[in-house]
Amino acid sequence: MITTTKESEDPALRTIGTRWQGYVDEGKFSVETDEFWTLSSDFDKMKTERPTLYKKLGESALVIIKGDLNYRKLVADINRPYTTPFSKAIGSFHPNKLLSLRTMKCDVAAGLLPGQAEKCAAIHPNWIITGEFATIQFDGPSNA
Repeated sequence: MITTTKESEDPALRTIGTRWQGYVDEGKFSVETDEFWTLSSDFDKMKTERPTLYKKLGESALVIIKGDLNYRKLVADINRPYTTPFSKAIGSFHPNKLLSLRTMKCDVAAGLLPGQAEKCAAIHPNWIITGEFATIQFDGPSNA
């Protein structure tokens, strides 16, 4: 993602991509590779299945999870009321402060305010699967 952003034709994206690469080079950002990311396990199981990865995430100032598939793994791919609090939907996955960035491409969601889903449905009946809507959600000490 950083390389793609750095090489974008858009000057603003190139600037942010270069900045992010600098953060990686300086140790401010860390991109973690682990087989767990490709397994079918929900993030709720990381603490027991990959304790070293969970511990490393716990040492971070902020964990950023991106993408629809990762979001679905965060909330266990359970179709629950959309107003279910995000901090509850992610189960026991609370390694540290968590930021989720997601373009909605399936009918699984949590943490929406009452009436939000209805407003989106009024704009587009298939709003939750079109990829035209997104969520930015945070979980941290003040949300626990």
